[in-house]
Amino acid sequence: MRLQSVLKVKFGTTKHVSSREILWNKIIENIQMEANIYEFGVAYGYTTNYFLTRIKQNVKYQGFDLFTGLPTAWRNLARGTFSTDGNPPPIKDERLTWIIGDVTQTFTSEFELRAAKQNIFLFDFDLFEPTLHAYQVCKNQNLFCENSIVYFDEAFDPEELLIIQNYLFQDVELDLIGSTWGAVAFQVRKN
Repeated sequence: MRLQSVLKVKFGTTKHVSSREILWNKIIENIQMEANIYEFGVAYGYTTNYFLTRIKQNVKYQGFDLFTGLPTAWRNLARGTFSTDGNPPPIKDERLTWIIGDVTQTFTSEFELRAAKQNIFLFDFDLFEPTLHAYQVCKNQNLFCENSIVYFDEAFDPEELLIIQNYLFQDVELDLIGSTWGAVAFQVRKN
């Protein structure tokens, strides 16, 4: 089933917008003071820069990535695509912390978390295994608190859509913020 069909069945609407930047603006409008933002998959930092230049709140932003590109081929992209030679993007913002390495080793139940009333999750790993791992750590640590926001950049991909349908929809009550042809954002109503 395709993303738009899944959303139509689940929410009765797709709340379609024409670009991910418009969708990101909808997310930004819903960010509260002192929120934690977890970006899973950073690559060149376009998303990171977009959010940090527009968010005025005192948030804690953490970007997780290998910075060596895709560890395996994905769709029509070769292994190593999106590499920055192990270096994070040169974004200077005191609210930002880079977490460099394999997320299965850097984001575990032992990861030091800052208590917050709202968490924002930006899933953009492209690959199923690291995305599912990050999702499960978030779930097991009870990070999907009320009003938190969950965004999937490749929700059109069957594997990412599987995580949305078989995990997120089963674990959390959600409201749909909006979607593009390939991305989707939800706000947690109840955990």
